[in-house]
Amino acid sequence: MSTGSNRLPSFTLAIAIAACFAPLASADITAPQEETLEEFTEDAWTGKKIPDDERKFIEISAAAQNAVRNGKDETRIRNARKEALTQAFPKTRFERWAGILEHAPDDGGDGYIALHISIAPNIMLKTDLNIKPGSLIHKAASTLPYGTKVEISGEFVRSGRGQDYFEESSLTTSGSLTDPAWKVVVDGFKALD
Repeated sequence: MSTGSNRLPSFTLAIAIAACFAPLASADITAPQEETLEEFTEDAWTGKKIPDDERKFIEISAAAQNAVRNGKDETRIRNARKEALTQAFPKTRFERWAGILEHAPDDGGDGYIALHISIAPNIMLKTDLNIKPGSLIHKAASTLPYGTKVEISGEFVRSGRGQDYFEESSLTTSGSLTDPAWKVVVDGFKALD
């Protein structure tokens, strides 16, 4: 959880995000409007209050989504998003983020599952197929229906390819910007419903 000294007011963060996208020129990107962010970070998406760092993460991802919708250059947007994430998240750890369980697929054989947690419209956190049968997380997640509001803690996987600051698993640049699926390792999980 953030401390008061690490908190940036939403308006200040929007300016910081816009500054990261500055090489695109001011007309090339529009930071999400405050009203839009409120609707999915405060109550309408999960119905739960979310930590400040989760809100920052959503704001950065949403700014990139908005820029793509406005027809801006995808490579430049992706680079700007990477820079914004680099500045806002010096550590990979996240605590008590709220989301909606979208999918917990298994391979049909050994019982391991992967978690797909939506933290905002078209912004996903997902694990590899590494949640071990019998583990506390497996027990907590495997019986939940999709659509359950959950709280998760863990670590982002750093990008080894250098395209993103954190590993993003989409196959195309367009998909990585419009529907990012960020790879995480989860070590805390509970249902909120």
